Amino acid sequence: MNDGGVEQASRLHCCGGVRGSNDEVATRFEQLDADHNGVLSPDEVRAVLQDTLGLDAANASHMIEMFDTNRDGNLDKTEFMALWSSMFGP
Repeated sequence: MNDGGVEQASRLHCCGGVRGSNDEVATRFEQLDADHNGVLSPDEVRAVLQDTLGLDAANASHMIEMFDTNRDGNLDKTEFMALWSSMFGP
C-alpha cells in the first residue's frame, strides 16, 4: 500500500497547509455538493484532493476509502469533515 498521500498531507499540515474552521469546511462541502444530494462522489472528492494536496488519483482514492466509514462509495458531510480534520487539523 502506498501512503505517499498521507505523508504529503502530513507535511502540508506541519507547514500550515490548507486549514479551516468546521463552518468553513462545512461550507466547502456544500459548494462541492453541486447536486445537493448530501454526499460527495469519489470524483468530486478526488478532484479536491488532487487540486488541494497534489495527490495522484491512486492516493486520492485511497484517502476516500479510508474515510468512507459507511462504505457507500461516497463521502457524506461527517466523513468529509473527518478527512479534512485529519489532514489539516481543527
